[in-house]
Amino acid sequence: MKPVVNPRAVDAFLELFLGGAGEHYPIVGPKGRRAVSFASGSNCLPEIRGFVALGIPPGAAADQLVHKKGTFAAAVDEIARLAGTGMPCFLDSGAFGESESGMLITDEEWNHRLNLYLHLAQILGPQLYVVAPDKVRDQAGTCDRLRQFAMQVREVAEAGAQILMPLQPGAMAPDESLAAAQEILGLTLIPAFPMRMVKGQPITEAATVQAFVRSMRPVKIHLLGMGAANKKTQALLDSLWDIQPELFINQDSMLLKSRMGTEEEPRKFDQTMDESLGFCREQYFADAEAFGTSWQYTDEIGLPTQWMGPALRLKVAVLARLEEAETAAFVKDPTEFLNSEWEPGVQHWENYMLTLEVEKAYAECVEERTAGVRRTWGIFEAFKDHPAAWQFPAAGEKWRQAIEAQDQSILADWRESMARPYPYKSLQDWKRAEKEQAEWAKGEIARRKAERKVKRETKQSTRRPVPQAPQRMEAAC
Repeated sequence: MKPVVNPRAVDAFLELFLGGAGEHYPIVGPKGRRAVSFASGSNCLPEIRGFVALGIPPGAAADQLVHKKGTFAAAVDEIARLAGTGMPCFLDSGAFGESESGMLITDEEWNHRLNLYLHLAQILGPQLYVVAPDKVRDQAGTCDRLRQFAMQVREVAEAGAQILMPLQPGAMAPDESLAAAQEILGLTLIPAFPMRMVKGQPITEAATVQAFVRSMRPVKIHLLGMGAANKKTQALLDSLWDIQPELFINQDSMLLKSRMGTEEEPRKFDQTMDESLGFCREQYFADAEAFGTSWQYTDEIGLPTQWMGPALRLKVAVLARLEEAETAAFVKDPTEFLNSEWEPGVQHWENYMLTLEVEKAYAECVEERTAGVRRTWGIFEAFKDHPAAWQFPAAGEKWRQAIEAQDQSILADWRESMARPYPYKSLQDWKRAEKEQAEWAKGEIARRKAERKVKRETKQSTRRPVPQAPQRMEAAC
């Protein structure tokens, strides 16, 4: 499910658990060696907040933050909030997607992405690392793109951003490729090595990186697509630091993807999302205001017209097996229908099936509106023990203190409320049941449409034919 971003909810969440922004400090590796690991793929506001709260610098893909018309997504504002904190941010161009989709990035799209680079560079300055335009596994194509967009890249660099130059494999050695790129742009670039696996093989071998560091002695390098949890990472970092102890190493990987599973095989992130589902639901959580919504279950459940949209009304009516006339009345005004008479002296609220579906619809609305907060919470719980966590410890310390302070008043209430009976044990159970019910509802709607069609056709076939007016006969000549 795509998270629904509720700005008020995430603001309240940040205030409750983080207490605002604080100072951040770069990670110091073994024996003072420096390294930073970015959580790339953090393309929406809840994800950025979750990783920042853990002290993990966020990384995003420019193509995911730019809308079709060239306007920026809401997540860009959240990245901009890092200005002055000292926490870096990594911004990828999204060029790797060409090799996966087979579709080339248009010039217009490149301009949109480079405009985003410039926008954030003007705010973040040297905190921002951006990937220069390149073409995967194509040195000549990369040089062509650098020439085409050289002016825009120089503007980004002049705004203060640090430019990463992917050194694609090919006829030129990495040092030659870097020299060619620097000559085209007229800039000093940070060498970046594509380390992602393609068909079981890394784009760049570890020996190539080691040879480059040994010969060029760079101040800083970036390992694209190789995160802190990779089994080969520590061995490679140690070997590079043995060659050059003062080397600063940046790396990034899709952290969230590494702990996401499927409905059949949920992984750690999915499990924490399950737990946070009960944590955020109004009927399970006494202080809903802290999670960015003024909804109160006892007040709102009796006024479904205020929160239940037309599509959800129809779904509830079908699942509750209301008759056609009842369905029309319910869809028009659920509150009025529920307070109307079902049987002599009995309101529709006492229809158990209807009440159950209304309760489930309310929970669905709450789940949708707290999705962003739950995603942030799920990231924190799933990655608090990750090797990349707490690189910038000030944010992490605020989190730990806030959680300890809130444990008795919030988590205890949550655990107590979870003991209440509820038909679903997890988000997977909920989604599975919803899927089955949606399929049933779809079939039921189709069946009712078919019945109405048959009735219309039957009515038309049994209708008495209208007598035809006698045709006027033309007089014979």
